[in-house]
Amino acid sequence: MLCVHIICPNERNRKCAAISDVATAFSSPTLLPKARRKKPSTNCSPPSSPYYEAHCLDATAPYDGILPLLAELKRRGVKMAIVSNKGDAAVKTLAKQLFGGLIEIAVGESENVRRKPNPDTVLAAMRELGSAKEECVYVGDSEVDFKTACNAEIPCISCLWGFRDEDFLREQGANIFVRKPEEVLAVFSGLQ
Repeated sequence: MLCVHIICPNERNRKCAAISDVATAFSSPTLLPKARRKKPSTNCSPPSSPYYEAHCLDATAPYDGILPLLAELKRRGVKMAIVSNKGDAAVKTLAKQLFGGLIEIAVGESENVRRKPNPDTVLAAMRELGSAKEECVYVGDSEVDFKTACNAEIPCISCLWGFRDEDFLREQGANIFVRKPEEVLAVFSGLQ
């Protein structure tokens, strides 16, 4: 199974998601780098709000190169899922609208599934796909994704085209990186 973080949100949603992830990942602002100790904005709709669910597709698209990557992984028989801190209904809508038959399993936050970095979304996706931890790799672009993979006890491929840069991710413990979507194929093959 390959869990993938592949949606490029618009800038407003990206900032909101960052605030949401940071608030979840750190219990004390003193753990954050000084540049990130700003008071969270209050003009963002949480990723599980009714507004976000109604507008989750606004200015949102896969990163360049993701659709060919997913098509090739599917051709190779790789089972894939999307896991997200967004509300479960929005994640399922995004998966269906943006990826059609490429990714059929999508798991978001719900009453019974805790937010990342808890491994609940990943474990739920594994169950739905019938995959064991030893068969799984997580692909993400943030420290929350890396910590989620660690908590699920699976390797993480960190994408450098997304939310965080390599230096920051290395500081968090990440050690497998890709700079372009097509690099995922080689790294993924090497981890199998």
